[in-house]
Amino acid sequence: MRLLVKIFLLLVTLQLVEAKEYQGKIFVYAGSSLPQGIYILIIDPLGRKIGYDFIEHKICNDVENTNYSESSIDDFESGTPGPKRVEIEIMKAIKGEYKIEIFGKEPATYGFEMHLVNTSGIGENKISDYSYISSQKPYSYRFYFDPTPGAPPPTLTKVVTFQTLRDDFNVALKLNQIGDEKYVRSLIRMVDIAEMLSNRCINLNDKEKPKCYRASVVILRLIMKRLEVVNRLCNEPKGCLTAGRQGCKAEEECNEEEAFKAFDAKYRKDKDLKEFFEIWDKDEWHKHKKQCKKFVTDEALEIISSEINWLIKGFGEEVWKEYKENHKPYIPEKYKKFFK
Repeated sequence: MRLLVKIFLLLVTLQLVEAKEYQGKIFVYAGSSLPQGIYILIIDPLGRKIGYDFIEHKICNDVENTNYSESSIDDFESGTPGPKRVEIEIMKAIKGEYKIEIFGKEPATYGFEMHLVNTSGIGENKISDYSYISSQKPYSYRFYFDPTPGAPPPTLTKVVTFQTLRDDFNVALKLNQIGDEKYVRSLIRMVDIAEMLSNRCINLNDKEKPKCYRASVVILRLIMKRLEVVNRLCNEPKGCLTAGRQGCKAEEECNEEEAFKAFDAKYRKDKDLKEFFEIWDKDEWHKHKKQCKKFVTDEALEIISSEINWLIKGFGEEVWKEYKENHKPYIPEKYKKFFK
């Protein structure tokens, strides 16, 4: 199931208002293949809400000259609710940081696009994303909007936490885009360990954080590597070769043990990873790894890898820079504009 969200930022030429501040126009379109659909909430720089507040369970319209509407085309014969459509229009958007929250009632995937047109109407900047959405949990984005003529286009930031990764794995499992429950549980276990180690870094100063986050980053990269290996070798439950994928290896090579061996050889004696090995060596995964079903679809690999990148980027620019230089992470082509 793919949900489609389109956000159009139209910079409109307006007369100068008091304090020489420009105002722009934001138009949001959300479409869903699910009857229940998804809900969109925009929070402007002053904290005013436009859209559906899924915590208070009500539609908010705190800004003047704003329109919000929902519609759907139901089945003519049965009356079954059809795809849902949501539109939000802010006629006088002010300068500052905006927050977008996306909320769904069912596990699914969704698409997201943001288009920027300058005041002259020439040229367009497009920002897009697609991801999983978990039931009853919001997904957040931030962007800085400046309608001043000639201002830089907005840069999108996605808010990803360790819980986001856990939710992603569970949604992928429900959508049959990743292996069985035992395989997913082993990946989530690694997320748990990485989070435990990262929690010690939160209150440190900026100079100390890069070294502290190192262990968590290494573990997150291992998670991504596991997904890469399984995706490239056995994207289908019946084996890569039977699926007819190019570049496939023999089915007996479809395992991630080589990735584990390389990781062990590099980090087993590393004191920063001592706790990881103490916990992981006792994990039940070692009992099930030969029997469980392992596969990762292309879509699952792209989504989860990008979420891992967003999470590490959130640790700080210095951590991100070192991660890119030392670990050469997998960055899908469509996401390279986010992870420069």
